[in-house]
Amino acid sequence: MQRNTKKRTRPDSPAKELERELIRESGAVIGGDSLRRHLGFRSMDAMQKAFKYNRLTLTAFEMPPRRGRFVLASDLAAWLIRRRSEGAAQAQRALMSGEEKLH
Repeated sequence: MQRNTKKRTRPDSPAKELERELIRESGAVIGGDSLRRHLGFRSMDAMQKAFKYNRLTLTAFEMPPRRGRFVLASDLAAWLIRRRSEGAAQAQRALMSGEEKLH
């Protein structure tokens, strides 16, 4: 009797899936226009100001002599998933408070 030696693979977490997609699209270290697009900023200036005034809780770093800020794809993926979760929780709270006002 032969045993099934094929390992069962667990589905990846949303953050891991997103990380793989980010790496495929932009590489393991993301900066410049790719970072701007992934964060949803319309302009580089808007993104730079958000970093300057600490409006982003994303861990970014500099790589002298290169200009600009960079993030790891894994950090960006985890950060985006957290923002999505926080947004969903906030929407749920707003929905619940709206329902309470109706009663």
